Amino acid sequence: MQGRQEVSKIQLWEPGKPGLPCVGDIDRDIMRTVNQHNSKQHDYEFTEKAYDPSLQIEVPAPGEKEDQERAQLLHNLTVHYTRLGKLKEAVEAGQRSVEIDERLAKRNPDAFEPDLAKGLEVLASVYRQLGRPEEALKAMERAAETYQRLANRQPDAFEPDLARTLHNLCILYSELGRWEEALEAAQRAVEVFQRLAKQNPDAFEPILANTLDGLAGICRDLGRRMEGLQAASQAVEIYQRLAKQNPDTFEPDLAHSFYTLAGLYDALGRLEEALEATQPASEIYQRLAKQNPDAFDPRLARCLNTQGALCGDLGRLEEALKAASRAVEIYQQLAKQKPDAFEADLAVSLNNLSLLHIGLGTRDEALESAERASEI
Repeated sequence: MQGRQEVSKIQLWEPGKPGLPCVGDIDRDIMRTVNQHNSKQHDYEFTEKAYDPSLQIEVPAPGEKEDQERAQLLHNLTVHYTRLGKLKEAVEAGQRSVEIDERLAKRNPDAFEPDLAKGLEVLASVYRQLGRPEEALKAMERAAETYQRLANRQPDAFEPDLARTLHNLCILYSELGRWEEALEAAQRAVEVFQRLAKQNPDAFEPILANTLDGLAGICRDLGRRMEGLQAASQAVEIYQRLAKQNPDTFEPDLAHSFYTLAGLYDALGRLEEALEATQPASEIYQRLAKQNPDAFDPRLARCLNTQGALCGDLGRLEEALKAASRAVEIYQQLAKQKPDAFEADLAVSLNNLSLLHIGLGTRDEALESAERASEI
């Protein structure tokens, strides 16, 4: 029976996903980091007028202070253009800001390497939005290397930046299918976030849990299932605590982490434990789907499909039929609204339903479901 959904790898979460200071939206977070770093906010309209990257005019800068001011202006202009969706202008401003920061950092690394690292993060974000993943990765790798040097000298000041950049580096490796490197980056990020979360759990437990969840998915796909199970279990534990304090923010993450845990148990052949993990995920998604069906109906249907498959493999056919029937109902509604996105899922669910009816001896219903699937 089909229906076991692949545990999602570490990835960029949907824009606006709550509960994460970083990976819910890597690009927005990087821009916010730059804004927090700036001691003064430049007026962006003035900034855009003061520097137009389309003009190939290089005004000589007589000293370090002027270079620093120009680099900061370019940082702000990069953010400004990105928010306007003017990505070509943003990447040119970002490149020139990094060039200035590189010159400054060579002369005075202690003073200017933090600016260089942040500029590289911003540039990586813009490259990614432009569909230039290799250049995004190269910039993020350089940012991580810079933060590593800074964190070696001043861990209290720069370990949060290092951990965030490693996490984002893992995302970029994952998007390029470079899973071994993604695994290494995620493991390093987890190590740093664990230290930070002991000192300040409110600030760092959410991103630690998300990194653990992503690490679990990568481990599963690389065949390192026990390591993945350990990471997924830790993510569930953290999200359970967070969801008790703030259910509106963290229940979606808790449901996802339970689903990831179920996938690891399933991959290890521990079907009863896999089914047990899908139950709280399904309950949470049902509550969330009542409030926001557009966002959570697809996740609920996926979870129900997995529940049905597990129940079927365990010989609990009546429970499997109930879950599979509900998944079909949801996918039917989704396929009416977005056929290109959900008709394939509907066909799979109908085939699963047909197989369950065969197992239960209800052949007329089995034939009906199979015919409906074949028509899609």
